[in-house]
Amino acid sequence: MATTENIALANTIDNVKNYVDDPNNLYGVLRAGLLTGDLDTPFVQFVGASTMSYPVFPKNTTDLPDYSKTGGYTRVNVDYDRKEVTVSQNKGYQIGVDRLDLEDGHLTSIMIINNQVRQMEIPTLDKYRLNKLASASGVTSVEITLGTDDLLKAYDKAVETLTDNELPVSGTILYCTPSFYSALKQNDNVRRTVNVNQNDGNINRNIVMLDDVTKIIQVPTSRMPASTLAILVQPLAVIAGIKRSYSKLIEDPEDFDGILINRRLVHDLFVLEDRAKGVYVFKTASE
Repeated sequence: MATTENIALANTIDNVKNYVDDPNNLYGVLRAGLLTGDLDTPFVQFVGASTMSYPVFPKNTTDLPDYSKTGGYTRVNVDYDRKEVTVSQNKGYQIGVDRLDLEDGHLTSIMIINNQVRQMEIPTLDKYRLNKLASASGVTSVEITLGTDDLLKAYDKAVETLTDNELPVSGTILYCTPSFYSALKQNDNVRRTVNVNQNDGNINRNIVMLDDVTKIIQVPTSRMPASTLAILVQPLAVIAGIKRSYSKLIEDPEDFDGILINRRLVHDLFVLEDRAKGVYVFKTASE
């Protein structure tokens, strides 16, 4: 006869399984915490296990043709194609949820699983993506010194580079370390407006946008490449994607008192060769 304890444990496992079986749950946790999530390309398709397919639209430098009343329109051929790249990041690991944690309830078990996504998957993905950006062929890299006018001068130069290479500045993202962010906030050339009309005692010194075109995102220094203070990137210059892999729950494993969850993550990021100038890396100045 099934005991109340066994029934409760079975219900807990069923609830955890239902949570794990829906890929939107863990994918939602991943997306919510991923600092580089804005770089994901919406039109990327995964073909097979580890191939990423995306449309290629070469830069068009042709001037707009005239319309003729006699000849009509000039036909412009669009050289559209799809390119496939092999994804190099095929990661997988196993989460063990102890029986005592299961007996504590399904919410505790789900928290254990979610914490692995937040503490291991998210930092790993951010670190990999930022390293790919900084090391890609053709990107611009400059040295700057914190606490000087170098920060804004370097940013202005980056904007100039993007504009000259036909890349929009609007929608760019500046991933920066806390030290870079702090130096930016304290820079004498940054204008500040303090609203004194609301007597609520709050003072907001956050900088979320630069020149109304660049979103600023702080990144832990440990996720940045060595000696890198910030990376300015136009998302149109990269192809990035994450495959929604299903997770699997294993009940009654032979060598573990509890349940096991297999997690698989396939992802990658590539900087497009003809848009590499859309990535600008700010490095620590050599002493």
